[in-house]
Amino acid sequence: GGLADPWSWPIANTVLDFTDPFANFPANITAHKGDITRAAGWSSVLSEVTEKGKFDFVICTHTLEDLHDPQMVVDMLPRVAKAGAIAVPSRFLELSKVVAESTIKALNYTGSDSQLGYAFRGYFHHFWVFTVSQSQLIAVPKSNLVEDPFFDGTTDEDLSHNFGELQIYWSGPSVPVRLFNNGYDDLQAYANLPTEGFYSDHIAGLHAIRETISDDDLSIFSGLLASVDVQVGPAGIKKLRLYDDEDPASQVRKFCSTHEYANCETLHEDILKYIRILERERVPFKKVDVTELTK
Repeated sequence: GGLADPWSWPIANTVLDFTDPFANFPANITAHKGDITRAAGWSSVLSEVTEKGKFDFVICTHTLEDLHDPQMVVDMLPRVAKAGAIAVPSRFLELSKVVAESTIKALNYTGSDSQLGYAFRGYFHHFWVFTVSQSQLIAVPKSNLVEDPFFDGTTDEDLSHNFGELQIYWSGPSVPVRLFNNGYDDLQAYANLPTEGFYSDHIAGLHAIRETISDDDLSIFSGLLASVDVQVGPAGIKKLRLYDDEDPASQVRKFCSTHEYANCETLHEDILKYIRILERERVPFKKVDVTELTK
């Protein structure tokens, strides 16, 4: 996608895109044309790599989310470069309903359908919701399931504006990106959910997306203090989530009541110890210094 925005031209010597170079394209940059979602689209770049060796660094920004199947790109990046950077919209932006706001305001549009832009999450042409978990960039299919009201509580306007982009830097033979593109069974296993017992595939998929997004490495910014697995007998493992806006004791009591968990006092003591450890390490929600976090 290097032709769409010339910000990288001063530091790039080669660009691969599916369009022809613009009239103002620098003469000192080699332009390759190809569809990066197909093996044939990489042939000219691979020929250059065979002749001259791998590139030192490759930049792939705001591209993966636009592709139906980005796996080809993820696999090809380490074949053509020694290291690189990837940038995608964060889940805070992709799950928000304020994406159209800047365009509506910029155009000063006041038509009767102006509010429709606020009715849906993220960008209409994006196929994935990205987050970070277990030192990987995780991509969840952006199906109609993300319109569930549950996700209203996973982002807000401040988060979508201030943490709208995820960036990862990689080096070596592989890129730390995991795409859940093999159906929801794979996603359910990742989220430690049972693979049967749901009364529809829709419900199974919804729970899998909820668990993956709610228990990622970015939850610290969305008011989630901790997520703990609790063994509750024959019912199996249940998630106990603790949020900033309510006393931990009352949240534990609700959990015990909901799941008929008998050993509530011991659970509360263990949770308090856990919280004390977390509080020494975390940045309190709503008190985040954006400039410090983005350095």
